[in-house]
Amino acid sequence: MNITWMGLMISALAGLALGSFANVVIYRVPREKSIVKPRSTCVSCGQQIPWYDNIPILSYLILGGKCRFCKSTISSRYPLVEFLTTFLFMAVYWKFGLSIEAVWYMSLMFVLIITAFVDLDYLIIPQPFITAGVIMAISGLVAFRGSRWISALIGAAIISGFLFLAGLFGKALFKKDSMGSGDVLLGIVIGLFLGWELSLMMLFLTFFSAAVILLILMAMKRVRTGVQVPFGPFMAIGAVLSLFFGHFLIDMYMTYVWI
Repeated sequence: MNITWMGLMISALAGLALGSFANVVIYRVPREKSIVKPRSTCVSCGQQIPWYDNIPILSYLILGGKCRFCKSTISSRYPLVEFLTTFLFMAVYWKFGLSIEAVWYMSLMFVLIITAFVDLDYLIIPQPFITAGVIMAISGLVAFRGSRWISALIGAAIISGFLFLAGLFGKALFKKDSMGSGDVLLGIVIGLFLGWELSLMMLFLTFFSAAVILLILMAMKRVRTGVQVPFGPFMAIGAVLSLFFGHFLIDMYMTYVWI
């Protein structure tokens, strides 16, 4: 696998550009606004943002995190999303090289980022994100000429089926919805991308990360018992960790644990 500095630069630039677009999607789609027009404006004063103030990460640093016109604070969410997208795109390129597979997994990273942040804000996973994810997943499977179809379909069934059953169990136990339909549908998307082996690992890493993070937040009194918590971000964490480390963890388990 040939990894070059030019390839890393291209993946970084793609991440910066799509990270900036992800911010538009995250802000506008839940508000049922067009992601095409109008141009971006300051959420405080409504002034249209010039192109030189809309350069990913760099403009935020130059402006000191404040609007040029009204000096109101710009959310740090914007550079964070751009940085995460860039970092994950570069990581995917580093792992898979210049290939169709790399582009395919970059599309998964994009879907996971926008899904996680919208779910954090609104406790929903909009249907357009699911539709886009399924289209991207199927497009990649077609490009691979059917070699992954069976594993992909089993992976989708494993994640979505498990989450659906977990939702039924949680509703019976707590007398309220504990798993949204959006989470189940997102499970289909992730399963199609990961295949059955990594889907199993994704479920383990998702619930493990959720337990650890929620315990920490509860200890810090940032989350109270009984408060509804978005599950999409934990699914995104589990999917990313599984993609990059899943096979390594499976090999470790089979070598040192499985008898």
